[in-house]
Amino acid sequence: RQDPRTGKIYYYNPKLKQTSWTRPDNTVTAASTDPNYGKGAWVARVDPRTNRTFYFNTVTKMTSWTNPDEDEEKEKMAAASAVSPAASNRGASLASRISKRISFQPKADDQPAYEATPAAPTNRTSARASIRLGAIPTANAAGSRLSMADVARQKKANITGEFQAEPETPALEDRFAKLRALRNRANPEAEAYEDEVQERQIDLEDLTAQAMAEVNYDLPFQAYAEEFLNFRRKGWGKKHVPLERLITWKPDRIKSSLHALGDPALVHDSILAFTNILCYMGDKSSKNPMANAKKIFRITVQCPEELRDEVYCQLIKQTTNNPNPSSCLRGWELLVICAGLFPPSGKLEKYLLSYFRRATDQEPYPGIAKMAEYAMLRVQRTIELGARSEAPTELEMMAVREISPVTVRVHMLDGSITPLEAECWTTVADLNSAMSHALKIRDGSPFGLFEISNRDEERALEDEDRILDVIAYWDRERQLAKRARDAPTFQFVYKVRLFFDIKEDDVRAVEVAYHQAVHDVTDSRYPCSEDDCLRLAALQAQQRFGDYQDGVDVFGDELQAFLPAKYYHPDVEDDLKAAVTETYKLLKGYDEQEAMNNYLD
Repeated sequence: RQDPRTGKIYYYNPKLKQTSWTRPDNTVTAASTDPNYGKGAWVARVDPRTNRTFYFNTVTKMTSWTNPDEDEEKEKMAAASAVSPAASNRGASLASRISKRISFQPKADDQPAYEATPAAPTNRTSARASIRLGAIPTANAAGSRLSMADVARQKKANITGEFQAEPETPALEDRFAKLRALRNRANPEAEAYEDEVQERQIDLEDLTAQAMAEVNYDLPFQAYAEEFLNFRRKGWGKKHVPLERLITWKPDRIKSSLHALGDPALVHDSILAFTNILCYMGDKSSKNPMANAKKIFRITVQCPEELRDEVYCQLIKQTTNNPNPSSCLRGWELLVICAGLFPPSGKLEKYLLSYFRRATDQEPYPGIAKMAEYAMLRVQRTIELGARSEAPTELEMMAVREISPVTVRVHMLDGSITPLEAECWTTVADLNSAMSHALKIRDGSPFGLFEISNRDEERALEDEDRILDVIAYWDRERQLAKRARDAPTFQFVYKVRLFFDIKEDDVRAVEVAYHQAVHDVTDSRYPCSEDDCLRLAALQAQQRFGDYQDGVDVFGDELQAFLPAKYYHPDVEDDLKAAVTETYKLLKGYDEQEAMNNYLD
C-alpha cells in the first residue's frame, strides 16, 4: 500500500492487522498462519510527534496504535458474555461498527473515523536535528587565574557562607530584548518598521494573471460527475438521483458520499466533512465556524486522495447555484484554503481548474472572482509542490479571507526583526532568498533560517520545508501543552549556517556574521578567556557607539549585553567597565566596518 502522507510504500498484513515500512521476511510472512506468533511481545511506546501511545512487537517488529493482546482479550470477554445478538455485536468488525455510525449521520463535532493504517510512527523530534544551546565549559586564561566576576562570587560566599554558582546564560528571548533596547537607543525609529513589510515580496496580482493564462481549456464539471460520481444513492432501492440535483447546492446534510467510496470509514468522514462545510458556510447553525473549518482540514490533511477529491466536489456542489451570497463566499474561502493544502487527483485536476476559471468570468456574487483567481494560483502551486504536512492555522485562514500573504517576523542576532511575506507555497529556501534580498546581502549562501524555541532548542530548517507548515507545527506543539505556562514559543532566526569565507566588501554579510560572532561570545557558545572577552567588548562598543568620549558612560546598565554571563558580576561592574574602556580608548579612529572585521578576526 501507499502512505498518503509521505507517498512511501508500506506493507500491510491483513491477518495480523499490522504494517511495516520494509517487506517482512519469510518468518514474519509465515506468522500469519500461526495465530499465537508474536503474542505477549507487544510493548508500549510514545510517538514524539503526536504524544500518542503506540505498540511495538519485539518479535514481529510490527507497530499498532492499539495493543493487539488487549484487543484479543476484550473480544474474548465480549464473546463469553454474549447473551443476545445485540451483545455479540461488540466484537463486530471495523467496517460494521463504522457502518452503524454512518447510519446515524455524524454530527459536526464527531471525531473522524478514518486514520491512516498505523505504519511505524516517525520520530519528528530527532528528524528536526535539535541541539541544546548553552554555555561551553572552558578554562580561564593562561595560569587559570580567577576572573573578576569569580573573585566577586568568592567574596560574597565568604561573607554569606553560601557559594554562588556561575550564572546561567540568559534566555535567548531576554537577550533579544536587551539587544533591541541597545539598538533602539542608537536608532529610536528602527522599531517602528519591524511590524510592516517594507517591500512586497509576493505580487499576487501578477501571479494570478500568470496562473489564469495557463488554464486554456474549459471542462464542465458535469462531465466529471457523470463518469465518477455515484448517482444511485436514495433509499433502500438506491434510486437514481438527477445530475443537476447531485452537483448543486443543498441546505441539508448528505446521507452518503458523492463518490462511491469503498471504505466505510471514508464514507463516514466524507459525511462529517460535508456537515462541517454546512456549518462553516452558515447553512447550518454553528457556535464556532472556525472550529468547523479546522475539523475539515483535520480530516483532509493526511487522508487518502479519494477523500480529498470528495471534499473538493462537495465544495463545488455547495458553491454551485447557491442562493445565499454570504454562504457562497464562505464556501469559496474553504475552496481557496483547500487549494493551498492538498492537490486534486489527476482525474479531477483539469475539471477543478476549469471550475475556478469559469468563476472568474461568470462571477455569481461580488468577491467570488478574486477568490477563484486566488484558488487557481494556490492549487497550481500545490500540484507542483505536493500536499502540505500540517493543517492551516487561524492566522493563515484569516489571511486567505483577505487574499493576502501571511506576515512572518524573522529575528536577527542583533535584536532586529525583518517582516517578510509567506504563502502556502513559500519554502525555507524562498524565505532565505527574500531575507538576503531584504538585507542587501550579495552572497546569501553562508546564511540560513533557524527555528529557536524558548526551551533553548534550535534546528536549521531544511530548504524544502514550507514556512506555513513550520508555523502550523509550532501551533500544534502549543496546543499539546497541558498548561499555558508550559507551552513552547518559537521564532525564526536568520544567522550563519555554513562557515564559508565572507568577502569583506559584502558589507551586510559581514554585519550579519559579526552579530553572530557577538552572540556566540556573549552567549558563552565560543570558548573565550576573560581578557579576550574584555577586548572584544571594546570592539563591540566601537562598532556600536563610535569613538570614545571622555565622561560618557556608553554602557549604562547594559554591560551584560557585552560580556558572557560567567564574566559579569554587579559587584565588579565598575572594574569591568574600566577594563573595557581602557581598550576602547585605543580604538579611536576605527570605523564601524573595521571594528566588525577586527572582531571577526
